[in-house]
Amino acid sequence: MTLFVGPAVGARGQIGFAEEGGWGKQVQNMTGFLEMLSESIVSEIAPLISGSLRPDRAVHKRTQGTEACGGDISAEIAPKGFETWFKHALGEVETTRLDTAFVIELTDPSETGAKLEITHTADLATRLQITLDVGANLDLDLTNASYDTIAEVMTAINAHANLAAYSPYQLTQDVLQTSLHTSDYCVGTDNSNRLEECNSVELTKVPNRRWVVGTSWGVYSHEVKCAATLPEGLSIEAGRDVAAFLYSGMKVNTMELTANPSEIVNGTFGMMGKGGTTADTPSAASANMNSPKNAFRVRYSGEQSSCSLAVDSTNYTLTLEIDGTAEDVVLGLKYPYVDPETGIVHNVDKIGGLVKYLNSKSYLNCYLGGYVDPKTLSIYLNHYPAVTLSASDYTWFNFNMGNIVSLPVLWGDYIGSDIGDSKKFYIKVVTGGVPGTAMIQFKIEGGAYGNTVTTSATVPSEIRYNANVDSGYTIFFPDNTVLVADDVWTFETIRPSSLASYPTVDPFSGFEGTLTMDGSSQSIMGWSCNVNNNLYGDKYHLGDKTRAKLMEQRREVGGTLNVEFDDLDLYRKFINGTSVDIQIVFVSSEYISTTALGNSPTQYSMTVRQPNVEFNGTTPTNSDEGIILVDMPYVAMWDDTLALPELILTIVSNEAYV
Repeated sequence: MTLFVGPAVGARGQIGFAEEGGWGKQVQNMTGFLEMLSESIVSEIAPLISGSLRPDRAVHKRTQGTEACGGDISAEIAPKGFETWFKHALGEVETTRLDTAFVIELTDPSETGAKLEITHTADLATRLQITLDVGANLDLDLTNASYDTIAEVMTAINAHANLAAYSPYQLTQDVLQTSLHTSDYCVGTDNSNRLEECNSVELTKVPNRRWVVGTSWGVYSHEVKCAATLPEGLSIEAGRDVAAFLYSGMKVNTMELTANPSEIVNGTFGMMGKGGTTADTPSAASANMNSPKNAFRVRYSGEQSSCSLAVDSTNYTLTLEIDGTAEDVVLGLKYPYVDPETGIVHNVDKIGGLVKYLNSKSYLNCYLGGYVDPKTLSIYLNHYPAVTLSASDYTWFNFNMGNIVSLPVLWGDYIGSDIGDSKKFYIKVVTGGVPGTAMIQFKIEGGAYGNTVTTSATVPSEIRYNANVDSGYTIFFPDNTVLVADDVWTFETIRPSSLASYPTVDPFSGFEGTLTMDGSSQSIMGWSCNVNNNLYGDKYHLGDKTRAKLMEQRREVGGTLNVEFDDLDLYRKFINGTSVDIQIVFVSSEYISTTALGNSPTQYSMTVRQPNVEFNGTTPTNSDEGIILVDMPYVAMWDDTLALPELILTIVSNEAYV
């Protein structure tokens, strides 16, 4: 690849992003893309100017100082594609599934195994099978008139001696509605061909004696709310036509959402990060790339005598066994796990969701590998028979090398030729072994290998080539796996923009939003809300010019209403310090997902709620002969009565994982 220099055109710019497993540990391949209006992300390196004096009064010396990374990204807010950004702005997300058709329960405790399969043909559910170890198998032809509605399928399941089917989330009310399923999103008379495809596994252990069966649309509600901590961070790729810049450790410092009549809803995300690089993603240049990549590490912290974890990469299951307890868990790794009592979705099909689920157990401490994309599929895990977990040391579980291999981590900017063309570098393992033992050497294309160095799992080594020429790049190997002699990686000095795929849903417009105050509709001319996480950006350590961490400090949440001055209602709330509950709902004209059976009955939507706000501001004034408008700024506070945070965003879409 040879890339040329400019002139770059902003019309070809793009923003890609991916979540990081650990702060500042960049993900090289973007998993999402944002349609932006503008971006201003920069890496600024502070110059250190010598203060030494000479008779000529001139400055003679300068060196590089610390690097500060950040800037704004402005975009039109759409019903889909911003869920991850909202999570990183606020901190916490809880997902529920809205279009559950019914719950199947295994009622006979003597059953040792069960398997559910729903087969699709041409996007339609055509067959439902339940295979049991003790009871008779169940096989329903969903194209048959006897089973072509959801109510009929539930009736057939209930007729089985070892099975029961009932409406979702009724268990907490001790009501099992089995005769007819009804909900806001699915009714008993719905066509059974709407059921989602499912090839599940044994689900006979607590908490999995029940299956949740949904429709093929997959309608999810994500409640994103202010929390004490923010997610680890984002890797952001800013494509600028000629080259792409990869920024790591990016966190949302500020967020502002703005809605006005007859305008598209806009959002601005103020970012702060660790630093940037122009290095391309390393790629294998030899067939001997067999170093497994770390996925997650886990430690047992319970009170029982032993605990083991197994991964079956053939049937895509994870099994947790604990001696003497009822805490055993069997998870299918191909699909999200939906809690049959609450509807809460655990995205165990993604490695980030799996780690979060395991870590939620009081008897486990589980952490994602630092240089791991949380959206990586859990089915890529390596096969592990029952592995005994230690109470003192963490046990690593790795990815299958056929899907994901360990790659070196590159950072820096090329400081060689000023011509501007991309150069190719080679990194070769000359002595095998784990990082810290293995030795590597480098060359530039057309040159000879030189400068052999010992690898490291944590400390970057300078990439020097030929006769000790500094390339400007560093490298290290983040996974504690054996490097094999003669393995070779290559990378380009110019990073091209990743191939992008964007959501097709139109952005929200102002006329799609309605605002209520304490439940009553309020006519407004404009609205905005804002969050400031007050990230502390001056944490630096000796030996590293980039930030050591970005710590969130006390957040500030507020907003503004722009209203016509037509009565004293809002003014009195301001004067009296009256708190109100503000909620604005945007409902898209587009429905979630289109299948062979048509649209789902649910539209994309976004609800912004600030349950406890008090107004600031001033009296209205006359600025011209027109309608008197007044801005009513407000501060949002934690609601101690309802135990609700200052800002809650609820997004309804067909994305299961955000």
